[in-house]
Amino acid sequence: MNYTAMEMPKPGDCGLNILSPTLLELHLINTKQPDPAPVDSWNFVDASGQFVAPALSQFAVTVNGQR
Repeated sequence: MNYTAMEMPKPGDCGLNILSPTLLELHLINTKQPDPAPVDSWNFVDASGQFVAPALSQFAVTVNGQR
């Protein structure tokens, strides 16, 4: 994601910032249908509005084919 671009991001736009060797920042612009439909991906909020982080096992980072 380019923070210096002067355009509105679109659903599906994504980005990765490497903040340190052990910390990554991921961005995904998603969308949803009208209520009561949930967002179409990366839905990290439960029915009561609480943040629910995905398990670390759901992520894999590879560099040059190495985990």
